[in-house]
Amino acid sequence: MDTPPAVETTPLIAGFTLLGEIGRGGFGVVYQARQASLDRLVAIKVLSEQPGEDDERGVARFAREAKVAARLNHPHIVQAIDFGRDAVSGRWYYAMELVEGPNLRALVERAGPLDERRALRIAAAIASALAHAHAAGVVHRDIKPENIFLTSGGVAKLGDLGLARPLSAAVVGARPRLEVSLDGGIVGTPHYMAPEQIHGPPDAVDGRADFYSLGATLYHLVTGRPPFTGDTPIEILSAHLKRAPADPRTHNRTLGRPFADVVLRLLAKSPDDRPADAAALIAAIADLRREKVVSARELRGRVVRTPGRGHRPPRPGVCVARPV
Repeated sequence: MDTPPAVETTPLIAGFTLLGEIGRGGFGVVYQARQASLDRLVAIKVLSEQPGEDDERGVARFAREAKVAARLNHPHIVQAIDFGRDAVSGRWYYAMELVEGPNLRALVERAGPLDERRALRIAAAIASALAHAHAAGVVHRDIKPENIFLTSGGVAKLGDLGLARPLSAAVVGARPRLEVSLDGGIVGTPHYMAPEQIHGPPDAVDGRADFYSLGATLYHLVTGRPPFTGDTPIEILSAHLKRAPADPRTHNRTLGRPFADVVLRLLAKSPDDRPADAAALIAAIADLRREKVVSARELRGRVVRTPGRGHRPPRPGVCVARPV
């Protein structure tokens, strides 16, 4: 009889009861867990054991993710809870807020592209999160649909700060240096990477790279596809450098021109052609949302002012806050 393949034993982390696996990747495994001290459910990321220098670099990046997250306290950023190394198992862990809802990639794959209004609500939430992060001297560098989650109440949360770069207090506002990944590659996800993350000088990546990635993410949310595709990562990266993205309205005719214009501005090749800072981005999104509300009111007004035969007046509505 063949020996069954070895199954990784669930690690023991003092103070937490690991209940089940949520996901895994090259860094390690994320579990749902119960924190004993506060009797609450959390997510806990446990770092994989790697040999030699890779282990040291992995721990350093793991620690940076936790410490960066701990600096950021915002309703649209996944909150850090604890970080450390278990004394018995020797495993490094990082506990964080558990978001019991899908990431945006899974949502689009399941339900199809989002409508413009819903995409704008998510964009407003993430722009607010980026404003907070950038003000604290942190550039995320990996904005993508998989890293934005929706709570059960529909609140958008930005997570996965594994590639985020903190700046010291002495250089807040300066541009962080581009960092290579553990396998020597460039940092980021090919479908959503800003051109300056791909080939720019070491000091060329600042918060405007996050705006580009948010633009690529919005493009995906409303069209069901990223702005550039290809058979290999190199093809995709080359497209970010050399090709103009197709107008998102070619993939979704329900989109308005102002919305498409903002998305394409975020996808500008040069950082200088994107919003200068998070405040400018927030203002642009607010203008779009306000325009959508005004347009809807005008449309309702035209329907009421020009009733047809047998027209019945609309029922009075109640305005309520809506989740994203």
